[in-house]
Amino acid sequence: MTDTDPETIRVYVAADWKRAVFDAVREAGADVGAVMSEAMQQDHLRERGDAVNDLAGELVEFARERDEETLDTLGDVDELAVYEGARDFFERAFNATVEVYAEDADPTDPGGKADQAVPFRPAVHIE
Repeated sequence: MTDTDPETIRVYVAADWKRAVFDAVREAGADVGAVMSEAMQQDHLRERGDAVNDLAGELVEFARERDEETLDTLGDVDELAVYEGARDFFERAFNATVEVYAEDADPTDPGGKADQAVPFRPAVHIE
């Protein structure tokens, strides 16, 4: 972003179902099979099958790099609130309008980026 002069920055935090996959990782540990077993017990995750499997693998790798205390702390983080709380800072830092959305809240998404959000790594669209 250092070489751009954006007018609007849109930040998209991961959908609730993606957060539920992270919770399954916290519950089951850093084993994709155990995570999938935990996740597939939830109807709303079972419906997403392959997407849950892909995300589970990514989040297991994320979890392996962190200790249990850190993962528990991250489990309590409300990412939407964090980014909304930092909005004024980002607007001053980038001299741009900053919009913060939850991916699953039918956000304004002109760049088609929202679905790229994962827990603790928001998707960002710059225009």
